[in-house]
Amino acid sequence: MDDTQINPVVVKLIDILNDVTALHNSLWAEIQAARRSVIVLHLPQLSDTQDHTPTVEPEPAPEAEPHIGKRMFVTGADEPEDVRWVSTEDGDLYVRREAGDWRYYVTDDQGERWGILPHTWYSLLNEYQNLWEHEPAEPEETADRPLSLSDTAGILRQYGFRTGQRRLKAHLAAIGWTDEFNTPTEQGTSFLMEVEPANSETMRSAVVRVTPAGISRLIELHKRGVR
Repeated sequence: MDDTQINPVVVKLIDILNDVTALHNSLWAEIQAARRSVIVLHLPQLSDTQDHTPTVEPEPAPEAEPHIGKRMFVTGADEPEDVRWVSTEDGDLYVRREAGDWRYYVTDDQGERWGILPHTWYSLLNEYQNLWEHEPAEPEETADRPLSLSDTAGILRQYGFRTGQRRLKAHLAAIGWTDEFNTPTEQGTSFLMEVEPANSETMRSAVVRVTPAGISRLIELHKRGVR
C-alpha cells in the first residue's frame, strides 16, 4: 500500500464529523434567532394594600332655578321697551340688536357671536311660549378689583359692546385713556391701573387693568353713543 494513500474509513469519518458540525451550527443559529424573537411583557404588580373599590362620582348639587324673581313674558305679550336681553327656559340668550331684531347670543372660548337668523319679538314668543328677562350683572357685583382687558371685555359684552381684548385695547387708545404704548394717559389714570410698564427695547406694550370705576365709565360712554 502507498503511504500517501488516505484510508477510506478515515475519509468517511471526516465527512461524518463535518456533517455533525454543520448540523450543530445550524441548530444553534435557530435557537439564537428564537431567543431574540421572544417578547417579554412586564406587567405591574398590584399592591395588596391598594383600594380597588370602584370610584363613585358624587351627584351634583341641585342648581337654583335661574328664572326665579325674573319678569316673565308669555305668548301674545307686548314687546317691552326696557328689556334688551331675554332667556329661554333652557337658558339660551337672545339679545335685541340696534336694528330692532332679536338674535341668538353665544359667548364662549371661541369668542362672541350671534345667530344668523333674525327674530321678531313675537316670533320668539311663538317659538318658546315663555321668555324671561335677563339682567347682566352690575359691574360692582362682577368686578370688585381691577380686571384684565379680556375679563373686562367679557363684562362689557353683556351691555351690548361688540368687543374683545384687542378691540378694547384699541378703544382705550381711541378715547384717550392710553397712548401708543398702551400706557395710561393723564385722562386714563383714574380708570386704568398699569401692572407692567412698556419696554422700549423689546417694543412690548404696557399691561393695564381696568378698575371698577373704569368699567362703569365705559358702560356710561357706550350708553351715550361714544364708540
